[in-house]
Amino acid sequence: MRRIVLFLLLGVLCGNEIIAQQLNQVQRGQRGYVPQMRLNEDTYIDLVDPYAEVDKMMPKCVTELNLDAFEQEIMKAMLLKKFESSNAILSDEKNLRADRKKKLDALNKEFLKELRTILSSEEVDIFNAIDFSESKIEKKRRKKKKKNKRN
Repeated sequence: MRRIVLFLLLGVLCGNEIIAQQLNQVQRGQRGYVPQMRLNEDTYIDLVDPYAEVDKMMPKCVTELNLDAFEQEIMKAMLLKKFESSNAILSDEKNLRADRKKKLDALNKEFLKELRTILSSEEVDIFNAIDFSESKIEKKRRKKKKKNKRN
């Protein structure tokens, strides 16, 4: 009877070691081990200047969408409101990254709804397709214009 209990106890102990070692996988400390990715739960704040962003976006909007003066002013106000709201969301340090993403997505949807009041749906699609990142050539041209205005 003692031998049976001893063998069972030995089998249970050895069985746990085999499961804990994960023989078919690379283990910590071995070459080729890649640790699991940690999700960053910290708040990351990237605030923008609303007026600078609007000034950068408006020329492309005017050329692509053929906006008149009235539509330009309305769109400028809507963009300012959007960037100020996004800054307010991003400046709240209590929000986690997922919460901020949800709020920013909701803000973007609301902005597109407001945009549909002054633009047609085709123009809104064109607005979504516009790349507002400034190319190096455009940046040089803008700096040259500013330099020429100063002189």
